[in-house]
Amino acid sequence: MLLISIDTLAADRVGAYGCPTVRSPEIDRLARQGIQIRDAISPAPLTLPAHATMLTGLSPAQHGVRENGLYHLRNSFDTVAELLPAETETGAFVGALPLAKQFGLDQGFDRYDDQFADASNPMRFPERIAESVFAAASRWLEEPARGRRFLWIHLYDPHHEYAPPAPWKELATTGSKAARYETEVAYADYELGRFLRQAGQWGSDRTWTILLVSDHGESLGSHREPTHGVFIYDATQRVPMILVGPSIQPALQAVTRSLSDVAPTILALFGKAAPTEWTGSPLMSPPSSSLATYLETMHPQLFRGWSPLFGLRTDRWKYIRAPRPELYDLIQDPGETSNVIRDEPEVARELSDSLQKLLDAAPPPEVPHADEETMEQLRSLGYVAAVEPGSIPAGGKDPKDGIESLVALFEGEEAYLDADFPRAERYLLRALQLDPLSKEACSFLSGTYFSLGRFDLSAEYATRALGLVPHMNEAPLHTTRGEALLALGKREEAAQSFRESLRIKPRDAKVEELLRRAENPVP
Repeated sequence: MLLISIDTLAADRVGAYGCPTVRSPEIDRLARQGIQIRDAISPAPLTLPAHATMLTGLSPAQHGVRENGLYHLRNSFDTVAELLPAETETGAFVGALPLAKQFGLDQGFDRYDDQFADASNPMRFPERIAESVFAAASRWLEEPARGRRFLWIHLYDPHHEYAPPAPWKELATTGSKAARYETEVAYADYELGRFLRQAGQWGSDRTWTILLVSDHGESLGSHREPTHGVFIYDATQRVPMILVGPSIQPALQAVTRSLSDVAPTILALFGKAAPTEWTGSPLMSPPSSSLATYLETMHPQLFRGWSPLFGLRTDRWKYIRAPRPELYDLIQDPGETSNVIRDEPEVARELSDSLQKLLDAAPPPEVPHADEETMEQLRSLGYVAAVEPGSIPAGGKDPKDGIESLVALFEGEEAYLDADFPRAERYLLRALQLDPLSKEACSFLSGTYFSLGRFDLSAEYATRALGLVPHMNEAPLHTTRGEALLALGKREEAAQSFRESLRIKPRDAKVEELLRRAENPVP
């Protein structure tokens, strides 16, 4: 049994699901050969919560993993790997930090490979490309098998930033963000094909049963969201789900399924029944079309201090509980552009009541925790925290009212990383205008003005950023402030900033040299 989860792969960016622009021949071939789920729905637009649902058969509200990096799956929950027949060998090979073993998904796996540093990734960035993940899995498969095998492979490639290796890199440097994203999808599909063609080395490829799925999609500007995590519209929640194998009859299931169906499907293929508390069912037996799929994102609350979103999705309706609640008729309006909650109050009330029952039956969210290193690594993957870990902030404004500040911040950071500093300045100032307490905007403005040689403003915005939450990973801000002050000739103040940077992050050679220059000026 092979479970392949391709991170950030939206259903509407796959050829078999109707996308005319992306190249996904390997996924399309699997869809033709097996069961294709038309409307597979992820319960959360985040990697760790969605994968926890895949492996436990429970919703995030039940298993308690509500966000990347801030939670881990408790040992009291059984993963599908723990419930397989005892003689089954289990291996997992994951592509990025959000699924590192420290977050608890390694339970039950004989091999859990989360080695993200490899030859293709000399900077030890907390992810690795598809080729490296498949290579590690191949080496495991080449070892002698003691019985049947369950293998889970996770690819992170379509995730932002969209930067596949050469020669795909050259294709991804031009065109829109959507085009670059689709190049990453094409690269992941290509590597998937290479791996599957090698399956004969470990037994005939026709003996493998393959379940291909994604954890969530990518908005790419839909509803103004640049990437994912903030909203629970179908752009991020509708994902591909395909099951193919020697005992699987090809079919298109035109009903709503959830990622909670993944674990029961795997157990059924190994001849075992799912625990009674699991809400999902095997894909080989279509569910009733009346079932509603649970949705949530606590990302706006935990990372930005905004209101969380909860919802239910049926074959026809999507209900979203927010400060301004939403209801969409997915048959008439698949793009979720027209809120019909005033026109269909009974539908909204019924779905709201059903949602409340699910939330009442679930334990309250646990207080999140994370260390500074993990938070900094998550920031490098694009998950920017605006609130202090260690507490759950009170729900604030509707994410719909905060998205423009997030768009401006995203565009400003993109411009900064592209060294387009005048453009970065425009967007970051706009982000700060919309959200005056944005530490990230102040931080990037400090770096932007330093690059533009405007050292007074660089020092000013670094100082401003240091006064804002979250108070984590602030050594780089102290360093930038010190460099700006040094350029202004304020050596004593600069030295104080460098000392504070070294207090937070000792033995940084660059900062030690800057401190020497501040304390011992060359005549």
